[in-house]
Amino acid sequence: MVMKRQNGLILLFALAVLVYGLSQYLDQGRSPVFEAALLDFLPHEIEEISVASSGELPFRLLLRQGRWLLLADKVNEPADANAIRLLLDRLRSIRTDRVISDQPAHWSDYGVDQGEGTRICLRNYEKTAQCVQLSHLSVGAKTAYARLPDRPEVYAFAGDRLHFFTGKMDLFRFQALTNFSGPITQLRWTSPTDTLLARRDSSAWQFSPPDTLVRDSIAWLTYVEQLPRLEAPAAAANFDELALDSAWIWNLQLVTNDRSVQLRAFHDSLRTPTYLLHSSQFPQRWLAADSAFVAGLTWPWVATTLADVPD
Repeated sequence: MVMKRQNGLILLFALAVLVYGLSQYLDQGRSPVFEAALLDFLPHEIEEISVASSGELPFRLLLRQGRWLLLADKVNEPADANAIRLLLDRLRSIRTDRVISDQPAHWSDYGVDQGEGTRICLRNYEKTAQCVQLSHLSVGAKTAYARLPDRPEVYAFAGDRLHFFTGKMDLFRFQALTNFSGPITQLRWTSPTDTLLARRDSSAWQFSPPDTLVRDSIAWLTYVEQLPRLEAPAAAANFDELALDSAWIWNLQLVTNDRSVQLRAFHDSLRTPTYLLHSSQFPQRWLAADSAFVAGLTWPWVATTLADVPD
């Protein structure tokens, strides 16, 4: 009799657990609050990423023979693999926490309508694509929104997961103008009006023609020491390389014992920033700079008094 009573209690307890679990499941089905992965992929299988952001130049990132390339209009250059890994890791880690709307008429309210925000498509080695439409991403945004293709739902997720990415290709571009070791032994400056030479011998720098440069020893040595490691403020895009001859303003040749690197500068008042820079060390790379950055490269060759020498 006692055994039957215990068995009955066990069955009642199991039935109560089942009813509770079923009620929780049904409640969850009715609630818009949940947590699920936005995209399901393995980062090491991705071989192509395409990005189209409103107001920006669309671009692709391609993995070829173990190296990432950045491709866009008039852009074909190596891409920063570390930045790509960061983007893929953050995309994979995004967890949507609720459905904001399931009405296409409300897509624009959250910046995920066609042509709004940023559209990212990932393709693996089998060319299987996963795409997502993201709202405008900005630093400090607590909440961002996403929509999957052919689905009406708009999802909310933590905005800090992608705050570093605004849909611009600059994140994946190297901005080094020079990157080499070894002391510089010679500098040659060429402009439309001057050709100036600075050569290091065993004891000091010699200048030709003599007395053509304003020289402060500390400022000059600091200037020369920075030249092997130059990084421009930004990468350049949307320009016609074939039309640059008329915009050329100067060359600066850097010579060491085992290499020669040629820097070229161009000025276009219609651009922002107004200067374009090119280095023979990275021939596929074009960089942009403002007047302050360019002045830091040119002052020894154009200064006329010690007052023009930077502090």
